[in-house]
Amino acid sequence: MKKINIHSLNKMLCFILLLYSFNVTIKSRFFWGNNSYFFLVVLAIVGLLFIGLYNSKNKFKKKQLFYFLITCSIVFIELFRNYYFKESSESKVFFFTAYLFLPFVLSINYDAVDDFFKVIKIFCIEHVIGTFFVQFFKNFYLSKIYPWLFSGKITVAYSNLQHGYNPGLTTHYSTNGIYLSISVIYFFSNYLVYKNKRDFMWMCLSFIALLLTGKRAHTLFVLISCVVLYLNRYKEKMSKKVVNLIVLGISGIIGILILSMFVPQVMNVVERFDSTAEKGELLSGREPFYDLALEIWQENKIFGKGWGSFSYYFQLKLYNDAFIYGYLDGHNVYLQLLCECGIIGAFYLMCIAIKLFLSCSETLKKSENTNIQIFSYVFQVFFLLYCFSGNPLYDIQCYTIYFFTLGITLGNSSSATIKVKE
Repeated sequence: MKKINIHSLNKMLCFILLLYSFNVTIKSRFFWGNNSYFFLVVLAIVGLLFIGLYNSKNKFKKKQLFYFLITCSIVFIELFRNYYFKESSESKVFFFTAYLFLPFVLSINYDAVDDFFKVIKIFCIEHVIGTFFVQFFKNFYLSKIYPWLFSGKITVAYSNLQHGYNPGLTTHYSTNGIYLSISVIYFFSNYLVYKNKRDFMWMCLSFIALLLTGKRAHTLFVLISCVVLYLNRYKEKMSKKVVNLIVLGISGIIGILILSMFVPQVMNVVERFDSTAEKGELLSGREPFYDLALEIWQENKIFGKGWGSFSYYFQLKLYNDAFIYGYLDGHNVYLQLLCECGIIGAFYLMCIAIKLFLSCSETLKKSENTNIQIFSYVFQVFFLLYCFSGNPLYDIQCYTIYFFTLGITLGNSSSATIKVKE
């Protein structure tokens, strides 16, 4: 009975650790307003401590000490000259620092990975259903639910809807695109292992919902990530699998074209690609962000200006009436790391990310892969690609899942047989 209670508590803590990151843009309705950060951070820390220490069945090993020291070194890089304190954005520091220890926690209690993975499914379904609800009941959503979610305030979500881009239950269609990308990858990973019709259905629904957002980068990176996994996993039978992949791709395109006859919004992504190509704006106005990042880097090439410095200088030099939000990040993690951490810090962090990705990739060489291992690989590919055009390392809705996948990689060597059964 005691084990059942501990296991149930473990699931509840996993739910709490993921609840905020999957509902960050509507926090005011679920977390007692915007001033509840301290309480949420305390919950996260308590959850991590319980999962990692009290509920761990394994003894502390030397390699876990190494992981802990590496984590502490990253925390030092983050906290040293951190500009978010100047911006009065301490909550970003507290959350990021707390979740940085998630990979280490999972490395000493890999059994918790199973619970995390099951809980992720709940939030994936939440945002898929939310997106379709907004799509098919738009008027009811705008008149009844939208005012309640956002306390009557006008958000970017309203503008997104007017332009045909579906933000779902978030304040921005980019955020919804992240959640739906996670959902596509989640059910894709399950389907590859179990060949379950239900997983295939949710995978298709997740992808259609992603198309409804109109997010080009998310759609493209998800497709590339899944294709990379598919070809990597079946490289010994490459010719046959490539043919199957081409047939599947053509069938998918035909299906989307037919669907667009009834739901034109699914073509938002294609239309946005066409319009930006015609205007020669494939970077979608990100050039000033990149120029600013390089300008900041010039001031301290070796060690950088400090974590969060980009958003601080963005507010000083770029912010104007054209931007709805202040203190924006650089929309390219690699350039932002360069300007904030310098050559040494950026190189160190990128080496860690690449090393862990290569380690994750090694698991694909085994004759059988679990759905969790596949999810870890595909999401890491997605994350590293998205770093070229977005802020996944600075957005809690993205870095929480990334740190989760790193925990899978760290703990995989001793517990590589876990599967999540449906």
